[in-house]
Amino acid sequence: MKNRGGHTLLEVVLSLAIICAIGLLTVVQPLQTRDKTMEDVKTELDAVVQTKRMTPQTYLYIHPYRKDRNKLAIGDQLITLPPDWQCVSGEILLKGGYTAPGTLLLKNDKTKEAVKIVFQLGWGEYAIRKAQW
Repeated sequence: MKNRGGHTLLEVVLSLAIICAIGLLTVVQPLQTRDKTMEDVKTELDAVVQTKRMTPQTYLYIHPYRKDRNKLAIGDQLITLPPDWQCVSGEILLKGGYTAPGTLLLKNDKTKEAVKIVFQLGWGEYAIRKAQW
């Protein structure tokens, strides 16, 4: 019987593992996390307000979360604001599809920016406007 010159299964598996590990280290970039923006908050707020508004027998408030001012509480759901932003005042009532008028005031202590989320009377329409610090 001839002696074949070749590689054992173990050698092949180890060399493939080393090649894959090197490939992963060079090709895969570390995941970049981006900070939440006011646009992200608006998108999330739209979805939650519309869902809650359409729920029959809804009676809840949108207000600053008492344990963490970096969050808005809408019933049992929380919306996290961008870093360094806080909701300093305001409360909005959602009752059976109807939205009471009101304003939430958000402030950023680092950049000294302020934003108002103004809810209009009616069906949950609101606008995000720049405000004075």
